[in-house]
Amino acid sequence: MKYASVCPDAIECPAIPVRHEAAHSMPLQELAASMALIGQLQPIGVCETANGFTLVFGGRRLQAARMLGWKTIDACLFELSSPAQALVIHLAGNWHHEPLRVLQNIQAIQRLADTGLSSGHIARMLSCSPDWIADHQAIARDPVARSIAQAGILTDARNLKNFEALPKRIRKLLIETL
Repeated sequence: MKYASVCPDAIECPAIPVRHEAAHSMPLQELAASMALIGQLQPIGVCETANGFTLVFGGRRLQAARMLGWKTIDACLFELSSPAQALVIHLAGNWHHEPLRVLQNIQAIQRLADTGLSSGHIARMLSCSPDWIADHQAIARDPVARSIAQAGILTDARNLKNFEALPKRIRKLLIETL
């Protein structure tokens, strides 16, 4: 892997809608203030394109650098062979900070599946079990399960089986409260 100082304005930010904001995440203004005071502690990740660079991870650091008017930002340069590889690197960076929510996992799995990867391949790439992938895909296919996940009731895909094991009247009551 190579490192370089890159102009923030030369970096395109693709729509990778799986990033989450943790309840305890530092607000962007505080991150910018911290970077102004002590500098950039971690590089962002980019891949080189014909028109400059595309962001792989580190979007908040990039935003903070732009807010501060920095002319360069330190970056890891990745040579990526596929869009799926960029998404996996992006996901891995966020998973190590805090686990994604169920709906964000579903979205990430679907984006990887849209690139033509099988469920087994996705599981290997994300270092998780095929059952974990299957649990999330089951929620994606089930409108009721999806709505309970959106309401924040279903916070772990493995709990879908627990929900399905509840008596029908209890499930109905839970759904009616959404």
